[in-house]
Amino acid sequence: MNKIKIKTLKLGCLSLSIVLLASVVYLINNNSLAGNSQQYAYAKDFKYLWPAGKSFTLNVSKVTSPGGGPINITWSQIQGNQENPVIPANQTLKGPVLSFKPPILEGDTLNVFKVTLTKGKANSTNNVIVVVKGDHRPIANAGNSINVKAGLFCTGNNSITTPLPILLDGSKSSDVEGPLQFEWTQLDGPQVNITDPNNATTSFKSAALCEITKDVPLLFGLTVTDSVGQKDSDNVVITINKNASIDVLPQLNFNAT
Repeated sequence: MNKIKIKTLKLGCLSLSIVLLASVVYLINNNSLAGNSQQYAYAKDFKYLWPAGKSFTLNVSKVTSPGGGPINITWSQIQGNQENPVIPANQTLKGPVLSFKPPILEGDTLNVFKVTLTKGKANSTNNVIVVVKGDHRPIANAGNSINVKAGLFCTGNNSITTPLPILLDGSKSSDVEGPLQFEWTQLDGPQVNITDPNNATTSFKSAALCEITKDVPLLFGLTVTDSVGQKDSDNVVITINKNASIDVLPQLNFNAT
């Protein structure tokens, strides 16, 4: 994992270098935080816009001071998710590393942490602001349940039947933030072949369904997954209705007499 040096602060007699340990960092400059730094009261501090679903780790171990010697580092949380805070109220986290995996919420979440450096009787503080982007859950839509007559599902010639594909349509599935991954599975009914289970729109067919003597319901499930791993599922029933007979194409006799 690469270390990316962000900046160095002079805090009284202490010099603090903050190093971010992460594969992806979204760093916002002092004049811009989520489009408008003025909505926050911490416009001059460290600010990060962080994607949903990603762990955040900040290491401030590279601390120096004139004359050397140990420096105590503590963290506290000023603002954040009250139901599930990173650091509980009236408590502190000791050590140079702040690390947490924020929950995925629909709206942006503002987290403000205070880091305190102490050497002897001297101490200095700074705020670290982490704005975690929100992410809406995807919505799966497997389409409407339908009935299909076996005579329309199969074609025949000389009593030989051939199955035609029946459509499965999940194209009305949606996600606010971006593209989806699709997975179709068969949940119930006689086994059929799904042509491409990872497409939004696909089809299935089965020669056995041309021979049915009663109505046959087939249950299919669609699961969609968004870019941060949130999932949603929906089901659809396709019922193949029996026919008294399957149409057979007439055969002409070309033998001249």
